[in-house]
Amino acid sequence: MIVYYCMSRSATLATFFLFIIISINNYGQSITVSGLITEKRSKESLPFVSIVTSTGLKNGTTSNAYGYYSITLQSNELALITFSHIGHKILVKEINVFHDTILNIELEPLIYQLNEVVIEDNAETWAGQSYHQIRTDVIKRTPALLGEKDVLKALQLLPGVQRGVEGSTVFYVRGGGADQNLILVDDATIYNANHLFGFVSIFNSDAIKNINFYKGSFPARYGGRIASVTDIQMKEGNREEIIGEGGIGILSGRLTIEGPLTKKNSSFLISTRRSFIDLITKPLMSDDDKVGYRLFDVNVKMNFDTDKRNRFSISGYMGGDNLQTKQKTERQQSTIVSETDLGWINRNGSIRWNHIFSDKIFTNTSLVYSHYNFFLRDTYRRTGTKPNYTHSEFFSKINDYTIKNDLDYFLSNHHTLKSGLVFTLHHFTPRSFYSKDEARSEEARTSQNYQTREAGFYLEDSWQVSDKMEVNAGIRMAHLTTKEKTYAALEPRAHLHYNVTAEL
Repeated sequence: MIVYYCMSRSATLATFFLFIIISINNYGQSITVSGLITEKRSKESLPFVSIVTSTGLKNGTTSNAYGYYSITLQSNELALITFSHIGHKILVKEINVFHDTILNIELEPLIYQLNEVVIEDNAETWAGQSYHQIRTDVIKRTPALLGEKDVLKALQLLPGVQRGVEGSTVFYVRGGGADQNLILVDDATIYNANHLFGFVSIFNSDAIKNINFYKGSFPARYGGRIASVTDIQMKEGNREEIIGEGGIGILSGRLTIEGPLTKKNSSFLISTRRSFIDLITKPLMSDDDKVGYRLFDVNVKMNFDTDKRNRFSISGYMGGDNLQTKQKTERQQSTIVSETDLGWINRNGSIRWNHIFSDKIFTNTSLVYSHYNFFLRDTYRRTGTKPNYTHSEFFSKINDYTIKNDLDYFLSNHHTLKSGLVFTLHHFTPRSFYSKDEARSEEARTSQNYQTREAGFYLEDSWQVSDKMEVNAGIRMAHLTTKEKTYAALEPRAHLHYNVTAEL
């Protein structure tokens, strides 16, 4: 047994030394290729360059943060080493060395030769640079504030249009005031198109079909403003199937549903939007001190085709903002509660009748209602010693009732005559105030009310003389009657557009 142990121990040692010899021999067959990788032009070191041998990714590595690399290869073996880095051309090196080698690498920057950027616009060119037709898909791709895609912010990106306060929807066109911009939604005038004190507009892009924006000379069919015209048309609704679209942003959530009332002959659209601010903040506040702000929009539209020549549409909008505050304090054995309610409301509605008299004559008759109201309410309650109750209200509002008729006469494919009549009854209440003080037994009410009547007639000729020249000429007669005085004005319009680069 002892002899066997000695023999086994000798065999084990011999095997161990044999393994060492083989390992040293094999180690001598491996070589290391290393070096620094830099950029060819700037000579800046390139970190994290990918280095891969021809045997596959398992024999690959990367350079370190300073551009240094080291990779092991087999001696007397022809190998291909690939160096690749984002923004640089791929470099392949053929290696066949017998000893460790230092190989510094320079990678050439990769420069893409881009084609020229071509911007095309398939909109009409009635007024050249003065007219823009904006698609809703473009609006949805514009940068959004608080997740809200905004129509008026898209208009601010156009040349000649200047934004007001950064981030707001207020805009100025070529030196005109903000109140000199006419904004129409399905023929209804919008007097305040802002939410959140001007940082969000009232327009929900999911419910908009078309936007026509005039920032220079505009046709005779528009009147009452001198800076610009924004004519917005709401969607009519899908006539084949019921579909929905919605979204949730940081500020609000929106939902739009449209579909047929009867297949192919009628449709409806309902679009809503509401903010989350008050729903989130109020539960986190105490009952003694609360602040809540909300905004909302509701668009409704229905369309009916009675026959091939007659179509009726009913559209309406209601929206507004409301800021409510409540503060409760204890003072000298008395409880004081102060409440404030501040906000504004838009209400608009229109009924339109489209009638085709013949193949060349088309008419539209509209009944339109527009309402805007700004209000402020303040309430003060005191219980305990020296109880008192005071309440005050202030509001300013305007109501418009309009009837209008427009006629289009298509003389030819390139020549159209337009004419129309419009009558509007304005009810203004620039200031109305009410106050009540129970401790003094005082109550007061003051109000200012005005009524004006506005009428207008226009005649407009749009003629595309050739591929290069287009003419739009017209005249508008405006008439305004107040309690004290009558005003009349004649407004000639003329616009000539000549494209010197158009091909004949």
